Amino acid sequence: MCLQPNFDPGPIKEKMFQAKQKFVGDIVKKKAKLTPNRAAVEWEGKVWTFKELNEDVNRLANSMDSIGIKRGQRISALTGNRVECAQIMYAVAKIGAIIGFCNDRYTELELQEAIEVITPETIIVAEPYFEKFKAILPNLPFVKRIILLDDVGETNFSQATYSYPTLLEQGDTKEPGIELHEEDAYFIVYTSGTTGRPKGATISQRSSVQRVFCNMAEYQRLLGINQDDNFIARGAFFHVASVDQMFATHAFGGKVIFHDGYSAEKYCDVITKEKIGWLAMAPGMLDRLIAEIKKRNAKIVGVKAVGSMADLVPVEQMAELTQLLKAPYLNTYGLTEIGPHNFSNNVIPIGAKYNALSKAEGFACDVRLLDPEGNEVPDGEVGELVIRTTMMFSGYWDNPVENEKVFHDGWFHTGDCLRRNPDGTLDFVTRVKYMIKTGGENVYPAEIERALKKHPLVQEAVVVGAKHPKWGETPIAFVAVSGPITGEELRDFCREFLSGFKLPNLVEIMPLEDFPINSNGKVELGKMAPFIKAAEAKIK
Repeated sequence: MCLQPNFDPGPIKEKMFQAKQKFVGDIVKKKAKLTPNRAAVEWEGKVWTFKELNEDVNRLANSMDSIGIKRGQRISALTGNRVECAQIMYAVAKIGAIIGFCNDRYTELELQEAIEVITPETIIVAEPYFEKFKAILPNLPFVKRIILLDDVGETNFSQATYSYPTLLEQGDTKEPGIELHEEDAYFIVYTSGTTGRPKGATISQRSSVQRVFCNMAEYQRLLGINQDDNFIARGAFFHVASVDQMFATHAFGGKVIFHDGYSAEKYCDVITKEKIGWLAMAPGMLDRLIAEIKKRNAKIVGVKAVGSMADLVPVEQMAELTQLLKAPYLNTYGLTEIGPHNFSNNVIPIGAKYNALSKAEGFACDVRLLDPEGNEVPDGEVGELVIRTTMMFSGYWDNPVENEKVFHDGWFHTGDCLRRNPDGTLDFVTRVKYMIKTGGENVYPAEIERALKKHPLVQEAVVVGAKHPKWGETPIAFVAVSGPITGEELRDFCREFLSGFKLPNLVEIMPLEDFPINSNGKVELGKMAPFIKAAEAKIK
């Protein structure tokens, strides 16, 4: 049907611009209205319904607003994994503030560097990390207020200090009613570049909500997930996986079960009592869960899918675990910056032993593979992945130089190299930035190289990723030195500057002249292959 020539779209156009946007806080608000008595979160045996969770969220949000935390203000959190993470995420969303969780495994130096990236006015800290935080507080002059999750005794800080339980108790349960915009920055996740310095990937309210919709669509289409399927939030909230999946699980109407770290025993306890939609796993976790299930001869209630990072998991382990759980393995590719399911929309069948782990493009993204000159590569050739999606992040916080590098004409350059197959699927090949994925954690060679070069005897240091039977990958270092020192002594030296999971598994001492250094003074990593192969035989 054609519109009449004199049709005036003005009134309709005006109403369209008044369409209601959805925000992260609407997830728990809506569920509290529609299914108030369904279980929303569980922590250490205690369960909160959606009504109870939303009331706690509103109490916290209104208390935060009353002590001066306003829309657009940054908050850093050092908490570990606990139910308060859910309360904080939703409360911050409702008042339009910006939250960044810090890795609780950071050293004092790493923690300070991360906090300095976003210069928060407010810091939330739990008791296990209080001493570490207190040691660096004098170096954080921008901090105006501190919220303590737990009782830590006398503090005597010059900054305004608040008790989290008191804020939660005294806040009003009414909806905060603060005006928001879909492009408001909301969640900052730390990631690193080739320099090894932390960057803050800024995820907006729009991006978070789109990730919910895309997660729900993919899980429903692939796995038939519904409101009876729950999620174990084992991954800490300084990663996006637990955050994105918590929102999607709640949008379905399911329960999020908080675990502070991984325990095969606790995982097994849950999966023998609860239905689980996606059982999130990472390299290094599978073997322990397999052993625990066999030991108990456990009867699994129902898992719809298991795993992540299929490219880094031994195929024998993957096949065995899927058979024990009677669930397929998610063949995923995702990045903090672009969301989890841009071209991960397929699964590895139960018991399958695939050597190729090709992935299919998802509906919510456009994908291109480019050569260094920006031209699309033909099928079968390797190119850098560039992508556009509604789930896209909003750039790195206060980092225009890095943003200029990664954004071109609306496309995000991921730094990952892939190959397109004739059927349109994609195979991951390598990382342009040589990031190492070890046991679910991202490790960047530049960080380790920087630590090694702090030693006065180190002349050259090169860190690469090597295959590891348990962790998928592990960092190993090749070092030239000017005096007597062992690789193990250099590894111990790095402990002062690096978290335990970033320590090189192996430090190999080799003559400086053996390093393949080009005319620009850079080591040609492609020519390090013989050294890497020899070193892999020594990996622990």
